[in-house]
Amino acid sequence: MLWLLVLSLNVHAEPQWLLEALQKIDAGLGGTEKQLKQVEDEKQNIQSELASVAAALAIARIDTEKSHALFQKRLGFIAKQPASAKLFLLSDATSIRDYLQTQRILHQIAAHDLALHTDYVERVKKLAALEQKLAQHRLELTNLTKELQTKRQYMAKERRVHFSGLTKTLKSGKSTKGSKTLQTLSKLYRRQQGDGPQHERFALNRKRLPWPTMGEVVVHFGEQLDRQQGAKAKHQGIDIQTAPGSDAFAIAHGKVVFANWLRGFGQVVIIEHGEGFHTVMGHLDKIFVPENKDIEAGTKIGEVGNTGSLRGTILYFELRKQGRPVNPLLWLRK
Repeated sequence: MLWLLVLSLNVHAEPQWLLEALQKIDAGLGGTEKQLKQVEDEKQNIQSELASVAAALAIARIDTEKSHALFQKRLGFIAKQPASAKLFLLSDATSIRDYLQTQRILHQIAAHDLALHTDYVERVKKLAALEQKLAQHRLELTNLTKELQTKRQYMAKERRVHFSGLTKTLKSGKSTKGSKTLQTLSKLYRRQQGDGPQHERFALNRKRLPWPTMGEVVVHFGEQLDRQQGAKAKHQGIDIQTAPGSDAFAIAHGKVVFANWLRGFGQVVIIEHGEGFHTVMGHLDKIFVPENKDIEAGTKIGEVGNTGSLRGTILYFELRKQGRPVNPLLWLRK
């Protein structure tokens, strides 16, 4: 009920006020995303350390078992010998000095075995303690991740409420003069509406289709320079940068043929539009449509996230014709 009340109040709010509120929320979301990335990197480092410690611990335990077995074997051998054999062991001594030296050597061997075994045992204890400490830290980071994800979800929900109010004011025709940001948002909002009624045949909607989410293209279709790899790569779709939790919509009617995780693209929805046309939307945080469901243009198919993404919060959008990728910007309205 509280959200409905806030939403009803936002319908009548001034665009500039809503924009400022959105900018504050976006700043908070950006900070939370950065924290989540840092925590995830730290968890990966701890996982690597745990693997190294586990390997060292396994080796140390094997060494401990070997040294203990050898120590026990030598003690057992000496203990099993009769007194005459123990005297024979020292009978080669030609003098009291030789006798004492031989006895001292045997003493040193036993002491060495004991020290070696003690050292291995201490190493096992230290490694086990380190392993426990790392596991505890990993658990703390996992709990922190859950807290940050909850915070992100709350802010994303708050953002959608404010954004809904802003889009209603834009739709009502309120002036956006005096603010370049509001003018940009107004333009992005119009792009999501499509250019007039859609034709039943997808192929006849060229340059008229609505955008799948509200944002700007940061990676274009075709051969692009990958700054992370330092080499050119062929991009089969476009990356639309937007805020976490932004809605993603179907650009035309069709049938959901895939709604699941796909390696390299995170959570993905693929829609078949007929005549060999398919749209692909990736890096979704949530999916709202099941597979084999018929949907209409404008159906909310999910929320944008960063699953499987190395570029932050983006919607990967791809258009295919007869299985071959084509430039989506030639089909979306200006």
